[in-house]
Amino acid sequence: MSLVVELGITVVMIVHDLVMSPEFAPHVALMTSCRLTGFGPMAEVLTPDRVRDTFGVDSLCFHHEGRTIPAPDIQKTTVST
Repeated sequence: MSLVVELGITVVMIVHDLVMSPEFAPHVALMTSCRLTGFGPMAEVLTPDRVRDTFGVDSLCFHHEGRTIPAPDIQKTTVST
């Protein structure tokens, strides 16, 4: 994907990795059940609320070297019985 970015052309692709998306895409479209739930600049669309509403999972945002990196929250919770 780094090679594609260096070409300086517009590329439309499907990526199922929320962590990798901001590295290569300035804009994102979120979809669920064939419906568009968000489109626009990465920072405005890939928010914890929208990820939760679209995919049903919580997400975390990490700030690193001037970038915001979203990641699904995979922390497991213990269920009391």
